[in-house]
Amino acid sequence: MTAVGFCVLLCSAFIHASWNYLSKKADGGVPFIWLFTAIAAVVYTPLAIGVAIYEKPEIGIWQLVIIMASILAHLGFFLVLQKGYKKGDLSLVYPIARGTGPLLTCVLAVAFFGETLTLPAIIGILLIVISILFFTGGVKRLKESGSFSPVLYGLAVGGIIAAYTLLDKAAVSRFLIPPLLLDYCNTLGRLIILTPFAAK
Repeated sequence: MTAVGFCVLLCSAFIHASWNYLSKKADGGVPFIWLFTAIAAVVYTPLAIGVAIYEKPEIGIWQLVIIMASILAHLGFFLVLQKGYKKGDLSLVYPIARGTGPLLTCVLAVAFFGETLTLPAIIGILLIVISILFFTGGVKRLKESGSFSPVLYGLAVGGIIAAYTLLDKAAVSRFLIPPLLLDYCNTLGRLIILTPFAAK
């Protein structure tokens, strides 16, 4: 990995963690999700138009089906994550969600895409499990009173992360939907679905 790539990776991780912190602090539910989705839709629109004109992707019935499935999975992610943050601490929900997501993705990628787990991948999976226990405070913290519900929400979010990761992998690699266009469709679809609820 180049120095530039590493810096971009660190910057991305910082932005991602900051977003989750702000999401937890906002405690906004559907209106909060709608607001940042609306802002993202405005920013994305010219980029999505450019990609559509330049790449001219073929969007048939199966592409529409997988785009809709991806929209629903991402919408579920945001809604369940917000609910999880209402139920428990960021330091409990976030590591479980972000740890189990990649863990399940690796396992399901073997089943659905015929990928093979190399020794480094297996070591990585074990490190993920150890990291979850470390960052959440260990098994003792998980057994504390009131932690059961946040843990369940964290696991649910992790499951949804695995689902949308596999859907997006199929959308991009098998159905040849440009990644930016797929993300734009997710944003636009989420905005349309949430608008009536946010308006209330």
